Amino acid sequence: MQIDFKDVSFNRNGRLESAAREAALGIRWMGACILFNLAAFACTIAAIVYPAHESLLGWVGFALAVGGFCTGAYAIYAVMDALGWSGAVSVVVILILLVPYVKLLVPLIVSALAAQLIDRAGMVFSLTGPLRRRGPPPLPKT
Repeated sequence: MQIDFKDVSFNRNGRLESAAREAALGIRWMGACILFNLAAFACTIAAIVYPAHESLLGWVGFALAVGGFCTGAYAIYAVMDALGWSGAVSVVVILILLVPYVKLLVPLIVSALAAQLIDRAGMVFSLTGPLRRRGPPPLPKT
């Protein structure tokens, strides 16, 4: 008995689609990073407006800022790994998250790079669902 393999096809775009899934994970974590950082910023403003609660709001803001840094570091690592950038570049971008106002801008830029990768893979991103194919997958560049 012979097995017929004439209808079997392989995913020629597997590496790019895998990178797109990793980038989508990074974008989802970037949303959490941005929310943590905005909440920390709001706590800082509230500590200035309500000096009686400055100590409590300061500690809550610090905890939110640490949470924002941790989620942002993981998200940037996931996106940079998907993009194939070096570890040194990832470390530099992660350290940029420590700069006060820049940490609100860096996740947006890295998310845009991840969205370009997902688009190049021929996938459609949504925050709540899995990646979907837009149409037939593009052929890999040789």
